[in-house]
Order: sequence, then structure tokens, then C-alpha cells
Amino acid sequence: MDACHIGMSGHGWLIAGCANFLFDGEIVMMRYDLVCAQDWTSQSASIVGWIGGQDFQMKVQRGPDGNWMVDGEHM
Repeated sequence: MDACHIGMSGHGWLIAGCANFLFDGEIVMMRYDLVCAQDWTSQSASIVGWIGGQDFQMKVQRGPDGNWMVDGEHM
């Protein structure tokens, strides 16, 4: 199940939501904020939640060179 809200934010869009699902037999809950430019180009995402009993968080960002970084490291 996923629910989200889409709204204007600064110079673009913000999609904020929450998802719950099963992954490899474990219950997953995650909250996310996805930031997009005015043309809907993804710029960054923040994700927090848990899988089973394990908490997690990550930050994904588009670098100035257009390449993606996860938690500050290039992919």
C-alpha cells in the first residue's frame, strides 16, 4: 500500500509519501520525500523506515554532473 501527496515546493515539486509492503517475507514500512524540478526531473529523495526489525535511512541526490549519489557516494 502506498499513499502520497504531491505539491509545489520552492522551484519544483515535492512528493511525500509512505509505503508498506512485504519483501522477502518481511514487513517493510518507509516514508519518503522526492524532490523534482519544475520539469519533473528527479533531484533528490530521502527515505526512512524499517524492514522487519531493522531501521534504515538513505539520501539519494543528483550531483552537479548529473550522476547519482547515495548517502554522498557516487553510484
